[in-house]
Amino acid sequence: MGMNVSASISYGIRFDEGFEFPWDDEKYAGDYETWWEDVLGFKPTFSPWTDKGEYKEGIDHDDPRIDAYYEEKRKWEFDNPLPVEFNMCGSDECYDMVLSVPGIGIGGDWETPTEIDLSIFTVDQGGIDELIGFCKFYEIEYKEGPKWYLTCLQS
Repeated sequence: MGMNVSASISYGIRFDEGFEFPWDDEKYAGDYETWWEDVLGFKPTFSPWTDKGEYKEGIDHDDPRIDAYYEEKRKWEFDNPLPVEFNMCGSDECYDMVLSVPGIGIGGDWETPTEIDLSIFTVDQGGIDELIGFCKFYEIEYKEGPKWYLTCLQS
């Protein structure tokens, strides 16, 4: 069985393993995308699934309403991006998390060298303010402010 290791450089706030984020409760079980949809009130015109994640009666995998649902969801996600990125450090089962300013940083893996353009090490104050504001608004308490991090994830 092979092992994969990926690395990222990002600017954000570090949280230790086991930290409880708002999307880690029983309802969302770590699914931050569904949490974000609920927080902002994403209501698709039509959902082809039941609350248990199964197709509703009369719908199968070829139903054109499924494509329409995903198109509506993609547009909503584009219009309402999550204002943070997630960078994990550790393994799939045991990791620290860095909530990062979106669009800042770079990633790589063990297979291919990654060239680093030093201009990535510039963060505008608006991105920092948005990250800190997100944490404050959703009552995500942190010990230290944003910093540059190199994170590695083994899977």
